[in-house]
Amino acid sequence: MSHAQLLEREFEENLCAELAERGWLYEDDGKPMGWDVGLAMVPADALHWLATQYPDEYEKAVPGDLVGEQRAAAERKLLEHITKELAKATRMDPTTGHPVGGLLGVLRKGFSFAQIGRPAAKFGAMMEFPPANPNLTEVVEAADSVRLRILRQVRFDTKTNESIDIVLLANGLPVVTMELKTDNTQTVNHAIRQYKEDRKPGRSRPLLTPGRALVHFAVSNDLVYMTTKLQGGDTVFLPFNQGNHGHEGNPPSGTGSSTNYLWREILARPTFMRILKDFALFEPGKSGKKA
Repeated sequence: MSHAQLLEREFEENLCAELAERGWLYEDDGKPMGWDVGLAMVPADALHWLATQYPDEYEKAVPGDLVGEQRAAAERKLLEHITKELAKATRMDPTTGHPVGGLLGVLRKGFSFAQIGRPAAKFGAMMEFPPANPNLTEVVEAADSVRLRILRQVRFDTKTNESIDIVLLANGLPVVTMELKTDNTQTVNHAIRQYKEDRKPGRSRPLLTPGRALVHFAVSNDLVYMTTKLQGGDTVFLPFNQGNHGHEGNPPSGTGSSTNYLWREILARPTFMRILKDFALFEPGKSGKKA
């Protein structure tokens, strides 16, 4: 392994370790065990959430009397249906103001799953968020049970072994991807170029399909850029920096990278859960910052 690769791996390990201290699951050093590259999710986490939060509906989708290959086939059908829901364009329900379809719709609203010869299962949201009223104990418990997971070096192409540095998931569904570069060897522009040139969406790359993750971060020790849609050379990255006394970039940090606010503050579990909840307040197709 080259010196540059060692530096980048150290950066990656430190970032993930600090996220783990802030409420994220980081098992076996983030090895992508359980990751299904074709479905672009961690099936065990997705099924666990549905089975524990909506047991009656889960029984309709995956009857308890199924075992072995039959049970595995029923679970696979359910998971494949979720990917179809995730592939839909998100729209806002004019009555409720909630997102319908796509990742945001699945996270906030849920989905229905119909099968021939069985009653339709109507699953609620794939996530629960901490309520403003802490006395709502059932909601608090559900929010606490959300599995926020870190995976490292995650395959994104069913035909190759290419991987993305970090993927962050909520109940098995990817919500954030990250490419990291250390400023001692490369700049954030190398990560941006990597997304544009080597991370183009395609049929064999479901993780990179527009809408399958909420945001993609290009991160170096000094700078952060982000995009919500990968589209090859047309991908638009925007700065996600704090500013430095009226200038671009970020102020120096006395305890590590200048960009550590990203994982120490923004991606820390409590803040990230609030951001994820508010994300659906933006109408699909529009951009801007919440006032």
